[in-house]
Amino acid sequence: MNDLGLEKDTDTDAVIRKLVQFPDVIREACGELSPNLIASYLFNLAQKFNLFYKKNSVLSAESEKIKNARIALTATVAQVIKNGLYLLGIDVLERM
Repeated sequence: MNDLGLEKDTDTDAVIRKLVQFPDVIREACGELSPNLIASYLFNLAQKFNLFYKKNSVLSAESEKIKNARIALTATVAQVIKNGLYLLGIDVLERM
């Protein structure tokens, strides 16, 4: 388990590493006038999060600390996707 309360596994690490790349992707997309870089990033982030979510229960985690860490990771992924879609001019539904 890391300092955030998340297990050390490849799916969790992949999501966190991808989240950290967001500012760099935005800078590159702006510098190259290539919004497709943002779209590709968001698609890849969603795929990585889907793998994480498939293997890790969020609400019925082993402990409260792990549950809260997974909720925070989920909220962060949702916010980054929302921000990326906003930059692409795509409206986001608040709820489905």
